[in-house]
Amino acid sequence: MSDIRRLDVDTRVRHGVIHNGTVYLTGQVGTPGRSAEDQMREVLDKIDSLLAKAGTDNTHPARPGVARRRQRL
Repeated sequence: MSDIRRLDVDTRVRHGVIHNGTVYLTGQVGTPGRSAEDQMREVLDKIDSLLAKAGTDNTHPARPGVARRRQRL
């Protein structure tokens, strides 16, 4: 059985998991009410921080994804 290492565990969720040499991150979100640019910058900073804790960086993503919630007018 392979070891599983959890990153940034809080009361409900693990924000990242390392298993079998692969880093898996949960969905990261920005602060509501901030501009889309500020939220994106915040999310990318969170991702970079989690990857650094895992001992890697963002130069070789397996499958990056961005989801954007539609704004109501």
